[in-house]
Amino acid sequence: MENVLILNGTKFMGSRVLFNEVTMREIKNVYLGLPFDFVEKVYWIDDEFRTNALSHEEGGFDIVVEYHTGEIFGYNRVKIPAKYVEAIFYAKFLKLKQLPTPAKHDFLKSKVSKIFARKHGDEKKYGVQRFKEVWNSGNPTQNITEALKN
Repeated sequence: MENVLILNGTKFMGSRVLFNEVTMREIKNVYLGLPFDFVEKVYWIDDEFRTNALSHEEGGFDIVVEYHTGEIFGYNRVKIPAKYVEAIFYAKFLKLKQLPTPAKHDFLKSKVSKIFARKHGDEKKYGVQRFKEVWNSGNPTQNITEALKN
């Protein structure tokens, strides 16, 4: 799977792209608050895969989900983070729907490593808000959807 970054209408692919100084500054703003190694690992989901009309409007939250497999996915313009992430997990892990509620938390902890989020109103101002780690599988009691509601 190729890493793709679309920044101000320009598509950057993986580590094969040579970045000029201005572009590198913009990329640092896009990933502000995330671990440094995420720059080449986050796969941002393209608009064509977004089914909710609200996901095509500016504003809301950016969410980055790191899985224990090493996959890292980014979702931008998310309006209701808890519901959005829940929908992602139900689509990715079909088994999740069949589990009783208490077992869902343990199942997700075994699959998801960390979740980062930030809120912003204008995509052109990525440098204003930093990502914050909102959930970590190392926290034994924290529920993912509750963490995303705060």
